[in-house]
Amino acid sequence: MNTPKKYSINNPLYSFISLFSKDSKTINYFIKYWDLITPDKNKYLIKEGNFCNYLYFIEQGVVKKYYNSEKGEVITKIGIDNSFVGCLDSFFMQKTSMYNIKTIEKSIIRRLSFNDFSSMRDEHPDFNKIIIKIMESNFSKLESLVANLKKDSAKERYKALLSEEPTMFLKAPLKDIASFLRMSPETLSRIRSDF
Repeated sequence: MNTPKKYSINNPLYSFISLFSKDSKTINYFIKYWDLITPDKNKYLIKEGNFCNYLYFIEQGVVKKYYNSEKGEVITKIGIDNSFVGCLDSFFMQKTSMYNIKTIEKSIIRRLSFNDFSSMRDEHPDFNKIIIKIMESNFSKLESLVANLKKDSAKERYKALLSEEPTMFLKAPLKDIASFLRMSPETLSRIRSDF
Protein backbone atom coordinates (compact mmCIF):
# COMPACT_ATOMS: atom_id res chain seq x y z
CA MET A 1 0.00 0.00 0.00
CA ASN A 2 1.36 3.42 -0.98
CA THR A 3 1.49 6.08 1.69
CA PRO A 4 0.23 9.44 0.41
CA LYS A 5 2.96 12.03 0.04
CA LYS A 6 2.97 14.66 2.78
CA TYR A 7 3.62 18.23 1.75
CA SER A 8 5.20 20.77 4.03
CA ILE A 9 4.28 24.33 4.83
CA ASN A 10 7.34 25.29 2.75
CA ASN A 11 5.43 24.21 -0.36
CA PRO A 12 3.90 27.41 -1.85
CA LEU A 13 0.62 25.72 -2.77
CA TYR A 14 0.35 24.17 0.70
CA SER A 15 0.99 27.57 2.29
CA PHE A 16 -1.62 29.23 0.09
CA ILE A 17 -4.31 26.58 0.71
CA SER A 18 -3.61 26.72 4.46
CA LEU A 19 -5.06 30.25 4.37
CA PHE A 20 -8.42 28.60 3.66
CA SER A 21 -8.16 25.31 5.61
CA LYS A 22 -6.18 24.34 8.70
CA ASP A 23 -6.65 20.57 8.24
CA SER A 24 -3.33 19.19 6.94
CA LYS A 25 -4.98 15.95 5.75
CA THR A 26 -7.40 17.94 3.58
CA ILE A 27 -4.63 20.19 2.28
CA ASN A 28 -2.45 17.20 1.37
CA TYR A 29 -5.40 15.59 -0.39
CA PHE A 30 -6.02 18.80 -2.30
CA ILE A 31 -2.50 19.45 -3.52
CA LYS A 32 -1.52 15.88 -4.46
CA TYR A 33 -3.51 16.30 -7.70
CA TRP A 34 -1.58 19.36 -8.86
CA ASP A 35 1.14 18.43 -11.40
CA LEU A 36 4.37 20.43 -11.44
CA ILE A 37 5.46 22.02 -14.73
CA THR A 38 8.36 24.38 -15.44
CA PRO A 39 7.64 26.18 -18.71
CA ASP A 40 10.27 28.44 -20.23
CA LYS A 41 9.72 32.11 -21.02
CA ASN A 42 7.12 32.85 -23.74
CA LYS A 43 5.44 29.44 -23.58
CA TYR A 44 1.67 29.19 -23.95
CA LEU A 45 -0.30 27.44 -21.24
CA ILE A 46 -3.41 27.91 -23.37
CA LYS A 47 -4.10 29.49 -26.75
CA GLU A 48 -7.26 31.25 -27.82
CA GLY A 49 -9.67 28.81 -29.49
CA ASN A 50 -8.52 25.80 -27.45
CA PHE A 51 -10.08 24.26 -24.37
CA CYS A 52 -8.70 25.25 -20.98
CA ASN A 53 -8.20 21.85 -19.39
CA TYR A 54 -6.21 23.11 -16.38
CA LEU A 55 -6.27 25.62 -13.55
CA TYR A 56 -2.81 26.99 -12.76
CA PHE A 57 -1.13 28.05 -9.54
CA ILE A 58 2.00 30.15 -10.06
CA GLU A 59 4.52 29.08 -7.43
CA GLN A 60 7.24 31.22 -8.93
CA GLY A 61 7.26 33.27 -12.10
CA VAL A 62 5.00 35.51 -14.12
CA VAL A 63 2.25 34.79 -16.65
CA LYS A 64 -0.17 36.98 -18.53
CA LYS A 65 -3.73 36.27 -19.57
CA TYR A 66 -4.89 38.24 -22.58
CA TYR A 67 -7.00 38.41 -25.68
CA ASN A 68 -6.08 39.91 -29.03
CA SER A 69 -7.77 43.01 -30.44
CA GLU A 70 -7.04 45.14 -33.48
CA LYS A 71 -4.81 47.26 -31.21
CA GLY A 72 -2.83 44.25 -29.95
CA GLU A 73 -2.83 42.31 -26.70
CA VAL A 74 -5.37 43.31 -24.05
CA ILE A 75 -4.09 41.91 -20.77
CA THR A 76 -6.78 40.94 -18.26
CA LYS A 77 -4.54 39.35 -15.61
CA ILE A 78 -0.90 39.20 -14.66
CA GLY A 79 -0.26 36.20 -12.46
CA ILE A 80 2.76 36.37 -10.18
CA ASP A 81 4.09 34.20 -7.36
CA ASN A 82 1.39 32.49 -5.29
CA SER A 83 -1.56 33.30 -7.52
CA PHE A 84 -4.09 31.35 -9.55
CA VAL A 85 -4.77 31.85 -13.22
CA GLY A 86 -7.00 30.09 -15.71
CA CYS A 87 -9.67 30.65 -18.32
CA LEU A 88 -12.51 29.92 -15.94
CA ASP A 89 -15.36 30.08 -18.43
CA SER A 90 -13.57 27.59 -20.68
CA PHE A 91 -12.48 25.38 -17.77
CA PHE A 92 -15.82 25.13 -15.94
CA MET A 93 -18.07 25.07 -19.02
CA GLN A 94 -15.61 22.99 -21.11
CA LYS A 95 -15.83 25.28 -24.11
CA THR A 96 -13.16 26.99 -26.20
CA SER A 97 -11.30 29.88 -24.65
CA MET A 98 -11.21 33.43 -25.93
CA TYR A 99 -7.99 34.01 -23.95
CA ASN A 100 -4.32 33.16 -24.16
CA ILE A 101 -2.19 32.45 -21.12
CA LYS A 102 1.54 32.81 -21.68
CA THR A 103 4.61 32.83 -19.46
CA ILE A 104 6.54 36.08 -19.22
CA GLU A 105 9.52 34.37 -17.60
CA LYS A 106 10.59 30.81 -16.85
CA SER A 107 8.11 29.72 -14.20
CA ILE A 108 7.35 27.02 -11.66
CA ILE A 109 3.67 26.20 -11.96
CA ARG A 110 1.27 23.66 -10.53
CA ARG A 111 -1.70 22.66 -12.65
CA LEU A 112 -4.94 20.86 -11.84
CA SER A 113 -6.77 19.04 -14.63
CA PHE A 114 -10.50 19.37 -15.15
CA ASN A 115 -10.91 15.61 -14.59
CA ASP A 116 -9.08 15.74 -11.24
CA PHE A 117 -11.01 18.86 -10.26
CA SER A 118 -14.30 17.08 -11.02
CA SER A 119 -13.25 13.97 -9.06
CA MET A 120 -12.23 15.98 -6.01
CA ARG A 121 -15.40 18.05 -6.16
CA ASP A 122 -17.52 14.89 -6.17
CA GLU A 123 -15.51 12.83 -3.66
CA HIS A 124 -14.30 15.25 -1.00
CA PRO A 125 -16.71 17.74 0.61
CA ASP A 126 -13.90 19.76 2.21
CA PHE A 127 -12.48 20.40 -1.26
CA ASN A 128 -15.68 22.26 -2.16
CA LYS A 129 -15.34 24.43 0.94
CA ILE A 130 -11.77 25.35 0.02
CA ILE A 131 -12.71 26.14 -3.58
CA ILE A 132 -15.63 28.33 -2.45
CA LYS A 133 -13.36 30.27 -0.09
CA ILE A 134 -10.72 30.76 -2.81
CA MET A 135 -13.37 31.88 -5.30
CA GLU A 136 -14.91 34.30 -2.78
CA SER A 137 -11.49 35.84 -2.23
CA ASN A 138 -10.73 36.06 -5.96
CA PHE A 139 -14.16 37.40 -6.91
CA SER A 140 -13.86 40.10 -4.26
CA LYS A 141 -10.49 41.16 -5.71
CA LEU A 142 -11.89 41.00 -9.24
CA GLU A 143 -14.89 43.15 -8.37
CA SER A 144 -12.62 45.76 -6.82
CA LEU A 145 -10.33 45.70 -9.85
CA VAL A 146 -13.20 46.10 -12.33
CA ALA A 147 -14.59 49.02 -10.35
CA ASN A 148 -11.17 50.69 -10.22
CA LEU A 149 -10.60 50.22 -13.95
CA LYS A 150 -13.95 51.78 -14.79
CA LYS A 151 -14.04 54.77 -12.49
CA ASP A 152 -10.55 55.69 -11.39
CA SER A 153 -8.14 57.94 -13.22
CA ALA A 154 -4.97 56.43 -14.69
CA LYS A 155 -3.00 57.72 -11.69
CA GLU A 156 -5.47 56.22 -9.21
CA ARG A 157 -5.39 52.85 -11.03
CA TYR A 158 -1.60 52.87 -10.86
CA LYS A 159 -1.58 53.72 -7.14
CA ALA A 160 -4.16 51.01 -6.35
CA LEU A 161 -2.18 48.32 -8.21
CA LEU A 162 1.10 49.47 -6.69
CA SER A 163 -0.49 49.21 -3.25
CA GLU A 164 -2.13 45.80 -3.86
CA GLU A 165 0.56 44.12 -5.99
CA PRO A 166 3.93 45.90 -5.56
CA THR A 167 5.85 42.77 -6.65
CA MET A 168 4.18 42.94 -10.05
CA PHE A 169 6.18 46.08 -10.85
CA LEU A 170 9.40 44.21 -10.14
CA LYS A 171 8.56 41.16 -12.25
CA ALA A 172 6.32 42.11 -15.19
CA PRO A 173 7.27 44.25 -18.19
CA LEU A 174 5.89 47.78 -17.99
CA LYS A 175 4.17 47.45 -21.38
CA ASP A 176 2.16 44.51 -19.97
CA ILE A 177 1.31 46.40 -16.77
CA ALA A 178 0.21 49.36 -18.89
CA SER A 179 -2.11 47.13 -20.93
CA PHE A 180 -3.50 45.61 -17.73
CA LEU A 181 -4.16 49.12 -16.35
CA ARG A 182 -5.78 50.23 -19.64
CA MET A 183 -3.26 52.94 -20.42
CA SER A 184 -0.42 53.49 -22.83
CA PRO A 185 3.15 52.67 -21.80
CA GLU A 186 3.95 56.39 -22.15
CA THR A 187 1.17 57.32 -19.69
CA LEU A 188 2.43 54.72 -17.22
CA SER A 189 6.00 56.05 -17.51
CA ARG A 190 4.79 59.59 -16.93
CA ILE A 191 2.78 58.57 -13.86
CA ARG A 192 5.68 56.55 -12.43
CA SER A 193 8.02 59.55 -12.80
CA ASP A 194 5.68 61.56 -10.54
CA PHE A 195 6.21 59.10 -7.64
